[in-house]
Amino acid sequence: MFLKIGSALQSTFNDPMLTPQVASNVIFAAAFFVLSILTFNYFNKDIDAVPVKKKSITALTGTSRRSWERAIAWKEFVYNSGGKKYVIGKFVFYGILLIVIAWLSDFQDMENFGGFIAAIMFYGFIPLEITNMVSNMFPPEIKGKTLSTLMLLPMSAREICWAKLQGGLIGIIPSASYLLLGLLLSPGISMAMLRAIAEDPLEISTVILIFAGELCLFWHLVVAFSLLMNGWWAICLSLLGQYFGNLIFFMLMAMLFFNNNGSGSWILLSLFSVAIMIGISIALHVWIIRQLPLKAASD
Repeated sequence: MFLKIGSALQSTFNDPMLTPQVASNVIFAAAFFVLSILTFNYFNKDIDAVPVKKKSITALTGTSRRSWERAIAWKEFVYNSGGKKYVIGKFVFYGILLIVIAWLSDFQDMENFGGFIAAIMFYGFIPLEITNMVSNMFPPEIKGKTLSTLMLLPMSAREICWAKLQGGLIGIIPSASYLLLGLLLSPGISMAMLRAIAEDPLEISTVILIFAGELCLFWHLVVAFSLLMNGWWAICLSLLGQYFGNLIFFMLMAMLFFNNNGSGSWILLSLFSVAIMIGISIALHVWIIRQLPLKAASD
C-alpha cells in the first residue's frame, strides 16, 4: 500500500532545485530587503517639521469648512429632521391624507383638487414644518451641552446657522413636492394668479411682501426665543408677540390713515410695515449670531 502511495505521489519533474530563476529571485529579494532596512528611517521620519506653503493652508481651511458644513447639514437632517425614513414617511402620509380628503370632499374636477393641494401645502404644512425646524435648531445643542463644541469648529456662527438651515430644509422636500404637484394639476388656477399679478403687479407684490415679511419675522423670533427656552415655548411666545405686535402696529397705521381722511396710500403704509418687519428681522439675526458664542461659553 505504501509503495502504491509513493508511486502515486511521484512527479515527472527532474530539474535541479537550484535553477537560475530561483537564484535570481533570492538575490533580488535579499537586495530589496537590505534596501528597505537602509531607507526605513528616511521614509518614517516626523512630518511635522516639513514646511507647508501658505496657499496649501488656505486651501485646506476652505476644504475643511466645506466638509464641516456638509457634516453639520447631514447631522441636522438625520437627527433633527428625521432622516430618510421620516422624509419617505411624510411622502406616504401626505399622499394618504390627500386621498382621504379627496374621497370625503368629492371634488368636481382635478383642477379644484390641485388648487386645494397647493393651498394646503403653501399655507399649512410648509410653514408648520419650517417653524418646527427652526425651533429645534439650537435647543438640542443647548440641552446636550454640545453648542460649545459646535462653536469651536473652523466656521463662523453665521456659517453654522446656514449649514443647519440647509440640513433642515431637506426635510420639507415632501411638502414642496406636493405643492408642485398641486400647481401642475391646476394650470387654470396658476394662470389666473399670473394674470392677476400682471394686471396689478404693485398691489399683488405688496401682499406677497407682507406675507413674506411676517413669516421672516416670525421665524427669527422663534430662533431667538429658542436660545432662551424650549422650542414649543419659543413658538408660543413668538405667536403671541407677533400677534399683539401686529395688532398694535396696524391699529396705529389705521389711525394714521383715517386721520388723513384716507388720503394716504395703503400701499405706502404696507411697504413701510414691510420695511419695519425686515429691519426687526435683521436686528434679530445679528443678535442671534452674537448670542450663540456667548451661549456656548456659558455652557
